[in-house]
Amino acid sequence: MSNRSDKIVAIKPLTDSSNSFVRLFSDAIARQGYQISDFDWNGIERGNANVAILHWPHELTGFGGLKGIRPYLGFRRRIAMARAKGARIIWVAHNARPHDSGWVSTMLMRRFVRSIDGIVHFSHHSRELIAALYTPPARITQIETVHGHYLDAMETPFQAATPAEARVKLVYFGQIRRYKNVDLLAQIAAGLPSELSLMIGGRRSHEDVACRIEQIAASAPNIKLDLRAEALPDADIERLVDAGQGIVLPYQAILNSGAAIFALSRGRPVLAPNIGSLPELQAIVGPEWLQLYDGEISAADVERFADWLRQRSSPEQPDLSALSWDRVGGDIAGLIDRLLA
Repeated sequence: MSNRSDKIVAIKPLTDSSNSFVRLFSDAIARQGYQISDFDWNGIERGNANVAILHWPHELTGFGGLKGIRPYLGFRRRIAMARAKGARIIWVAHNARPHDSGWVSTMLMRRFVRSIDGIVHFSHHSRELIAALYTPPARITQIETVHGHYLDAMETPFQAATPAEARVKLVYFGQIRRYKNVDLLAQIAAGLPSELSLMIGGRRSHEDVACRIEQIAASAPNIKLDLRAEALPDADIERLVDAGQGIVLPYQAILNSGAAIFALSRGRPVLAPNIGSLPELQAIVGPEWLQLYDGEISAADVERFADWLRQRSSPEQPDLSALSWDRVGGDIAGLIDRLLA
């Protein structure tokens, strides 16, 4: 670690007011002894960074449809110039590909993967999926670490869930997007007994889905909504999660779920699909905290989860020590050191 203090790691984004994961990630790398800086192409191309880390590269180019090709070509050219100056480029694989994307996006992602130096995976499944989609060249250094917890990012004091009895309060939180399947969850909840309530809160990223949810909730007194044009502040998300006795994440597709780990960090058990990295997360926290269902979510899945909540007797909080940021920072520092050796 002694020679890390003169190494500059540029991160995109370095911080994000709507996503505390980004700050936790940057802080974990800083604690390993590197200098960290905000990502700036001009500075990187001048040789002002040893490593550049990209969380969501498609946000720089669009990577969507034919209109994404021109900005992608400029993006690829800048990567080549940065690498020529000695910078090493690392991708943090939050998603295997941009959500709601088509074949053009997949093609551009394949070319992007082949132009970088390292990949950070949050699960073994992530590594296998990206290998199948993009066949990264053998020269690319890849590591598997974990998605860190949110225990150190909370703005409000921890509140243990009240025991679920006759009435059960369920919560969905996160962006309202098509692949998250929240409208189906609302439709299911509307047909369930009134003693099972659902609170839905988040940013209305896809307006047609948000409107459909509002139409369902209008005639379902057991559904409450908090849908906003902007991302909910962290303190509001914490209050939303705390109001529930269990969290339901009805995704149609997912690789890594920060929402599941956030809910667990607030001591709330989670119902989620048996896909992506979620089985590996269940192996860490146990089925007493993460319940998984197969296929698309159904009324039977939700009712089973509610019955399970009424019967469960578990500690107030799960053991999230395996998701420590010291581990994440150490794993990524190992990757950086190998790339700069």
